[in-house]
Amino acid sequence: MKTSKEVKKQLQAINSYNMFLGRAEINALPNILYEDEVIHHFASCGYPSGIAVLMTTDRRVLLVDKVPFSLIVEDVPYDCITSIDYGLGLITGWISINTFSKKLHMRRINRMRIPHIATHIQFKIRELNEKGLMRTHMPESEPIGAPAMGRGSVFDGVA
Repeated sequence: MKTSKEVKKQLQAINSYNMFLGRAEINALPNILYEDEVIHHFASCGYPSGIAVLMTTDRRVLLVDKVPFSLIVEDVPYDCITSIDYGLGLITGWISINTFSKKLHMRRINRMRIPHIATHIQFKIRELNEKGLMRTHMPESEPIGAPAMGRGSVFDGVA
């Protein structure tokens, strides 16, 4: 298991560590990340159930929301992503990640971070496609439209 110090060091290395922004989520990351997993991008965002942090790693996209008495984690492996859309406003923007059965929509993301996050996700998808490792259909074991634990599903704008 990673330590909080290792997570903070990774966030500082990508210029994403803020002592106050997403502190509860950052403290939860050692229990969520794999031992050898590397964080590439990190940003705070809004989603239908509140405010969370969005991050890309070398393995997956994570949306983490830590609230009192609850931890919501949406884990989306790159091989499950079918497409990504994003838009930029004057100060903030949005990203939508589409999977075989769900759509994850995050808004109010710093507009300077969005192109980097989207490009990283697209690169990882392309890399898996070239290796022939992308899924072409939804696995049977994954229920369609299963709600997330906690305050409701962050998919499809359902809160």
